[in-house]
Amino acid sequence: MMDPIQTARDFVDKIYDVHLKDTEIRLPVLRRVGIHPWNNERWWRFRVPASGSIDWKQFFTVLMDSGFQGAMNIEHEDALYYPAYSGEDFTLSFKNGFVVAQSFLRQFVPG
Repeated sequence: MMDPIQTARDFVDKIYDVHLKDTEIRLPVLRRVGIHPWNNERWWRFRVPASGSIDWKQFFTVLMDSGFQGAMNIEHEDALYYPAYSGEDFTLSFKNGFVVAQSFLRQFVPG
């Protein structure tokens, strides 16, 4: 339940590589089971950027204000775009998750 924007501000001089992944907070589940549920029910789920709760405009503002020049990687673990594979090939659904993330993130990354 940390604030990712404030954390980025606090450690911006130590950020060299960014993995871009969002998280959806499932508030009805969180309110029912708390952060350490006895049955391991997940109150959160990984999402592609733009589908979760991170304020990406603020996050990229922190990076750009610091002169960030490091690598950025889309980390795709969004189960809503699974299955990831069909045999040895990525599925169209899984690939679409990357397309959605890149289309959204492009607005924040210069040039």
